[in-house]
Amino acid sequence: MLTGLSHLTLAVSSLERSLVFYQHYLGMQCHASWETGAYLSCGELWLCLSYDSQAGARSRDYTHYAFSIDEADFSNRVRQLKAAGVICWKDNHSEGQSFYFLDPDNHQLELHVGSLASRLEACREKPYQQMVFYPEVRAANDDNLGPFHHKIITITGRVRMFVAVATSSYWSADIPVCRHELC
Repeated sequence: MLTGLSHLTLAVSSLERSLVFYQHYLGMQCHASWETGAYLSCGELWLCLSYDSQAGARSRDYTHYAFSIDEADFSNRVRQLKAAGVICWKDNHSEGQSFYFLDPDNHQLELHVGSLASRLEACREKPYQQMVFYPEVRAANDDNLGPFHHKIITITGRVRMFVAVATSSYWSADIPVCRHELC
């Protein structure tokens, strides 16, 4: 079972320049560095900077890495980044304060004030096109008996059985579900 995001590894074309950026401008702590890399931390998340001579190509998709920031620190940090000349790659049009910017190797980053709960609350008030909200699901047990296993889960107060057989999944309840092979 996944328990969270462990770390991010970003390819960088200049380790020295990236260390300055992530430590000085984003306030991350460096724990170790070597000729071709470094480990930094941002709260519970750790970040690996890894030298790659091919790093730096500008992405044109929406993939980005968002870092949480306290509301009280947001404006000052954004001012500091703008004063350093970072490039803004997107304007914020969603819930919460966000600043979208590029790092020295064109990784698309975001500073965001808010949480999943605050985003969902805002979406319930003004949903995206064809947005569907799902009931909260909590596992009552997590026994894994190999490729054939089961979980008893609670769906809004009712107990249902979730069965996974090899790579196919199904529910005993008639609600929208994920049918991806790895669910």
